[in-house]
Amino acid sequence: MTRDWMICLVFSVAVVGAAHAEEQAARPIGAEVGGYLRILGIVTVQEELNLDRNQVQIVRTARKQLTKRKRSEFVKVYRSLSDVKPEKRNEKLQQGMQQLAKIGDDADVEILKKLSAPQLERLVQISLQMTGPPALIRKKVSDFVGLTGMQEESVKQILARTRRGGNAKQLSKEERAKRFGKYAKLTDAERAKFAADQRAEREEDDAEILDLLTSQQLQKWNTLLGKKFEVVERSVVADAKRNEDDFE
Repeated sequence: MTRDWMICLVFSVAVVGAAHAEEQAARPIGAEVGGYLRILGIVTVQEELNLDRNQVQIVRTARKQLTKRKRSEFVKVYRSLSDVKPEKRNEKLQQGMQQLAKIGDDADVEILKKLSAPQLERLVQISLQMTGPPALIRKKVSDFVGLTGMQEESVKQILARTRRGGNAKQLSKEERAKRFGKYAKLTDAERAKFAADQRAEREEDDAEILDLLTSQQLQKWNTLLGKKFEVVERSVVADAKRNEDDFE
């Protein structure tokens, strides 16, 4: 039953309309457009799923095609802004971003068809582990774990503090300029400290979210995660070498 639920969760990214907007938040936090395809590009994930050579090549080709489509669409959106009145540009840009997201969703759906049921189940587990407790803001995850309305609201409030609930994109132009301009001026040591502070905040948030769960809910959550998966550091270097042509 759990496996059927997971398969349903993954393929729900293909839903359009109002449901499509909801599933945008269901992507792993931090994953770019084409979230599952991006995860499949990690060498250690490929090894964990035991992808064969043909599947690995399919992933690499799909990643390359997705990158080209995204670039082409982005250029199209950017050029179209010059013909739009200033007050309408933000709306036009949002439409373009939605189209980019749909391109990523479509790529996800197609690549997931190439996986076996066990591979698909493990991929969802890894995705949830990478996301962590913030995945509980997803309706399907929340429903499976059995969160109450009050618990769901508490999770959203916790994530809103550090903008992990999807609110980062809603920053004003002035706020973005201030935040990223300040970061650009940091030294390497200061950036390392900043990253460490961010990790500490995330760990505190995660612990606070898990504290909201009952023992039964926590057991269901751990069931979804499956066996612990470690994305070892070597995968960063290996990915760069093995998938270097993905972004040519």
